[in-house]
Amino acid sequence: MNPFLHPRWIFFSTVLPQLTLFIIYYNAFQVFGMQLDEKTISIWYIYGFSFLGIIIAQTAYAAYSTYHSKPVNGVWSVATVAIYLFLLLSYYLQAKNLVPRSVPDWIQGVTDVQSFMGMFIFPAILHAIIVAVVHFTDKKLDKANTRYHFWAVLAIPLSIYLSINLLVPFLNKAFSYKFSEFAMTILMSVVIISALFWLFRVVYLAYLNNKFPYLHKILEVLFIGAFPLLGLLLSAELDNPLGNFQSYWFFSFAVLAAIILIIPSSNLKSYKTRFIHFLLKAFVFPYTMYFLIVFMPFTPLSVILVIVGVGLLMLTPLILFLIHSQQLYQDYDYLTKKYSSTLLFTSFLIAVAIIPLAFSLNTYYDRIQLHKGLDYLYSSDYNENKNTPNPNSISATLHHIENFKIRRNRDWFNFDNNAIPLLDSFYKWLVLDNMTLSESKINLLNNVFVGENMPKSEKTWRIWNQNINQNRNFETGKGDNTVKIDSTKITSVFDPTQNAWRTQVDLVLHNAKNGFGRREYATFFDLPEGAFISNYYLYVGEEKVEALLAEKKTALWVYRQIVNTRKDPGILYYNDKGKIGFRVFPFIRNEYRKTGFEILHAEPFELQLDDYTTVFLGNENDVNYININLSSNMNAAPNCVNVEENSGIEGIKTLKTSNPNYISESELQDLKTITRKPYYHFVLDNSKYGGIGKEKYIERIENFVSNNPLQNSLESKYTVVDFEVNELRKNWKDDYLNKTNKGGFFLEKAIKRIWLENYLENLTIETSQKSTQPIIVVVSDELEDGVWTGSLHEWKKYVPEGFEFYELASNNRIMLQNFEHFKMLGEPVDKIAIKKVKQITKNEKTYFLPISTKNGITLPITEFEKKEEITSADIENFEKLPKYSQALALQNLNETMALYPTQAEKRWLEQVQKSFTARILTPVTTFMVLETEVQRKALLKKQEEVLSGKRLLDLTDARRSSEPSLWIFMAIFGILFLIKYRKI
Repeated sequence: MNPFLHPRWIFFSTVLPQLTLFIIYYNAFQVFGMQLDEKTISIWYIYGFSFLGIIIAQTAYAAYSTYHSKPVNGVWSVATVAIYLFLLLSYYLQAKNLVPRSVPDWIQGVTDVQSFMGMFIFPAILHAIIVAVVHFTDKKLDKANTRYHFWAVLAIPLSIYLSINLLVPFLNKAFSYKFSEFAMTILMSVVIISALFWLFRVVYLAYLNNKFPYLHKILEVLFIGAFPLLGLLLSAELDNPLGNFQSYWFFSFAVLAAIILIIPSSNLKSYKTRFIHFLLKAFVFPYTMYFLIVFMPFTPLSVILVIVGVGLLMLTPLILFLIHSQQLYQDYDYLTKKYSSTLLFTSFLIAVAIIPLAFSLNTYYDRIQLHKGLDYLYSSDYNENKNTPNPNSISATLHHIENFKIRRNRDWFNFDNNAIPLLDSFYKWLVLDNMTLSESKINLLNNVFVGENMPKSEKTWRIWNQNINQNRNFETGKGDNTVKIDSTKITSVFDPTQNAWRTQVDLVLHNAKNGFGRREYATFFDLPEGAFISNYYLYVGEEKVEALLAEKKTALWVYRQIVNTRKDPGILYYNDKGKIGFRVFPFIRNEYRKTGFEILHAEPFELQLDDYTTVFLGNENDVNYININLSSNMNAAPNCVNVEENSGIEGIKTLKTSNPNYISESELQDLKTITRKPYYHFVLDNSKYGGIGKEKYIERIENFVSNNPLQNSLESKYTVVDFEVNELRKNWKDDYLNKTNKGGFFLEKAIKRIWLENYLENLTIETSQKSTQPIIVVVSDELEDGVWTGSLHEWKKYVPEGFEFYELASNNRIMLQNFEHFKMLGEPVDKIAIKKVKQITKNEKTYFLPISTKNGITLPITEFEKKEEITSADIENFEKLPKYSQALALQNLNETMALYPTQAEKRWLEQVQKSFTARILTPVTTFMVLETEVQRKALLKKQEEVLSGKRLLDLTDARRSSEPSLWIFMAIFGILFLIKYRKI
């Protein structure tokens, strides 16, 4: 049986690609199908059932032929080409109707609906053409037959040229534009199919007959050696229009494959030598397959571009595949006389797998190193330096990821495409779980492990995004100042079942601007300790829409996409500094919009919503409502509330929680203050650049200690920092001098290690007189290079003296700094200040709290629960708690993850799931109002992808990449080639 007629090829060329296509479009329809009208839905059903029927029929035919060992029939090839050609043509005519403009681009991006139809259909058409060539070709090649084929092949570019120059103008004048376009589409499709048939036929006959051996060898040299190398060089010269193939690996494999394939197998008389040659051909076969797959969607374009010369180069991968496959089959057939089929096939698979396996292993190694780097940066144990990545691998991986962000130059005639087709997609899938890394994380990783900022290309989307989304910064960005709060309504009640206040904040927002353009309201506000957002709504038109509670990273990504399409989202979330971000979009001129949210809180407090609006939550003016709650619930839950006279307003009662772990504002004012015993803790720079002056640093420390003694101080401690953190003991000077400078200055890990160690030590003291506080002194000439990954709002209760520290600068200057903004200029001081703290004994334990605390505060955690995984029993027990107790449990979990980052990766999903269960906003979730059910489904689908991936990876911006029009692509490529040609 001819190898090209074996029915197994139907499974690979037809069934699998089209089954993939069917699944992609089925998933897309599941997301936005309900947004389509009845006519469009019926078209989807017609295409869906047609494709499903074809897949079933092709599978049945392939299975039947395989079972009976029958070759693929010639009639099948004709029917396949006709059916798929009809489907492709009808698809392109209906493409705009299948996915109307009403479906936003970002939703299509979520569902991968922009995937190329041709990528999944062309393999079946090409296989069918090859089958037709084998069936309908006279195997004898005489002089008349040769002339006949020559004129047939020559007629292909001639017919294309005449069609474009004569037929198109005639059709445009004689008929409507629609009919002209339809007729030309059919004509060009027929021409392309015919061209491929005759081209394959010529190649096939050349291999079947040896009447022209020199011509045969010349064609081999051209398509195996010259054309692939010429194509790679031309691609580089034209600025990679179809992908970046400039890696030396592509050129190396091109040369290696050419040498291996050009050597005639018939000259190798030894079976052993022929077997080795067979394995070498199998080894480079993935190179041939790769370029075949990459250029297969451009096959129709390559036929048309034959008229300008480059079409032949684009067809080279296909012809090379035919030559390569034929040689492998001939070698296999010859070697079966000596070796078993099992041995040959197994050896072939092993040889073929070497290159893909090597690439996959290298890529997987990058994944391991990147995940190690992220875990070390954000989730490592402060007391250990385990699992540090290879800095060289981290650097290479980050450069690779950064290349993904490089956009095409916006010059019309420069189509620089930095992506490596398929391989980059595989890399993103394996290393990044189809996500990405933010610019800040890339820079932080490079700073920690390499010791310098990540070089940035001028072609990245970063600058472009900053320019068009300057108000879309979810950490600090403010909205348009024309949109303000017009009015507020505050409804506060004490809920004994929750043992907390419930306050509904209703707002009316107004855009006072009279001009055109859509505006956004955005603000950030602080919630005190013990206050949590438990609901959110936004009016969309006249309908009140309750918010969906979603994973934060997904929700912020979706909000950004929706805002870019000017729809109606509203969002509430925590930013990195622990503030609540509140955004509503869009507002047209003079528009009013109603929104609001609910807050659970421990006691009344004042809330500043923005620069213009302050409200009071927990106001007792609604006396009747409070008295009703008292009379109906006091007997049922007498321990839930305390009733006290409200000083200054006779006859009004104030309710507040009796939670044993909450310290009210009034209680804080009555606490005594103490001074904990101080000691110096020096942090020494050992990074690649900042640690080069070690002798100077030691001298500074000695002068500092002698000039700034601490009364009743403990022995000083010393910590040396590069990308690792190590505490030095008695011989700290010698140990420091012997340390090799490496990487960056990972200051955050060192400082948090000191804080956590001090907090845990003070938990075990017998009396407050033995409590201690570290006076942190950082010794570095490159303090601004100290790496800090996030904010410190979770640590405020655990560092009661505050985040201030001292920088020991050159000339023995002492600079007072703060870790919240230490990269700003510090303030020079003459002496060291010892701060006081508030002390409270509760639950038989002593706590130290910041003296600057104004509102109430929950007590720090003393027992840190460590879990490997969440169980159904955990969720069931959590569900039984009152809602306010659930909120406090979520807060404790968040603080546990901050103090013990190793728990963060394991318990992130637990925090998300429990947040959903309690419907309480947390730092890992977001309240979001969506306009349509389609948006909601798209968000949930994207959320599945995020929750199944790594927590520390980020999402890429969705940009639609619809399949380009064949004519537009041809015109651009032709113009581009002519411009480059004239320059030469």
